[in-house]
Amino acid sequence: MSPEERQRYDQRAKTHAPGPAAERARRRDDRKRAAEIRASLEKPDDKPASAELAELQRQAAALEEARDHYRRLAEQANQDQGVFG
Repeated sequence: MSPEERQRYDQRAKTHAPGPAAERARRRDDRKRAAEIRASLEKPDDKPASAELAELQRQAAALEEARDHYRRLAEQANQDQGVFG
């Protein structure tokens, strides 16, 4: 093998994994799909699974808001009592 051929061979060996082209393409596709799956799992899904779940989440938010409102009222009532309550 001439020095020029050896240089081209070494350059190709750096950029191409061993194995048939179809196998390399399959591994490349697998890496691409894995990256897409990771990206989709990291992205939050704001859409509820069903209408029933959406209604339950709405009710839970309303209850939390009411709880916070009554807590604020109770804190204000306790502050207004003064030293002798």
